[in-house]
Amino acid sequence: MKFYIASMFENYLQVRSLAKLLINSGWIQTYDWTSQDFVKDTNIELLKHIGEEE
Repeated sequence: MKFYIASMFENYLQVRSLAKLLINSGWIQTYDWTSQDFVKDTNIELLKHIGEEE
């Protein structure tokens, strides 16, 4: 089964935790937006890139 988790940026730690749980249960994550470096540098170009990748 495949999954994608959408959430607000400030919830990225919870999203990572849930994704890890699902991956360990055999699910496939389609895109991990939490792997982006948005925490340090949230700007319009980065947000555009993340949106295009999703």
